[in-house]
Amino acid sequence: MATTVNSLSDWTTVMPLLLEQGIVGKDVVFGVLVGPSSHSPVPKEILAKVIKVISEKVIKTNGITCLWNGGDPCFRESRRGGNIADVIKGLVTARVVQAGAIQKSQWMPKAPTFNTTRIAYGPNLAKLNGRSVFGGYEVGAKPEGWSTFISKVEEHAVTPSLLPTGNFFPVAASLGYLCLLPALCSKFVMVVIPQAGFISLKEVEYVSLILENNPEARQSVFIYQITWPNMGSNLTPQEKTEKSQLTFIEKQLDFLRTSFPDNVIKIDV
Repeated sequence: MATTVNSLSDWTTVMPLLLEQGIVGKDVVFGVLVGPSSHSPVPKEILAKVIKVISEKVIKTNGITCLWNGGDPCFRESRRGGNIADVIKGLVTARVVQAGAIQKSQWMPKAPTFNTTRIAYGPNLAKLNGRSVFGGYEVGAKPEGWSTFISKVEEHAVTPSLLPTGNFFPVAASLGYLCLLPALCSKFVMVVIPQAGFISLKEVEYVSLILENNPEARQSVFIYQITWPNMGSNLTPQEKTEKSQLTFIEKQLDFLRTSFPDNVIKIDV
């Protein structure tokens, strides 16, 4: 399936189609992978192990049939290891899971072909109050029509507790794979490789807000933290200081694991 959403109202048109095709639904466990970009690659020597751990301890354990991601259009820094596209490719190649992608419309044609289910979002959903947004969440004035939009989403939601109720809201690709699609499923599994960048940090913070603000969501939201010894040691000094958000993501996950021990599972590679 491939479709494009150019506005919030477009999402309410697409959601019933996803339900009809069984891509989401009350018997579906929604899975999303958040993690390494080109500046925070998984070390080459453990990439295969990371893929195997996710396969055996997350995908198969939870019965996930489609793992969603941002549809990274590039396999970058493969000489050093792998980014999120390499991890997804390994899982798909092993026939463990299918891959779904939510990506900005201008980049979707370049997304890897193994992302067989694709939702592109148009320029209107890539801006907020005149500025570009790339993912994560925002706090404050919500987009025009947000309240009406959420009320319509609730009509289709299987797990409405996954929809934001406070003064925060997801944007860009995160709106789809952290909010709307998980709300159409019975269970939400987020796989996090903390060696990642700013958008991944904001996405972890968003799910943290859901757990903190919506007690009912704690029955449906589970985070799997993938880690290995000396994480971050393969990054350059510039990557560590200017791009990687590893330390902050780990701190956020430590907080969540202390506050919600049943919802955050740490897996060592």
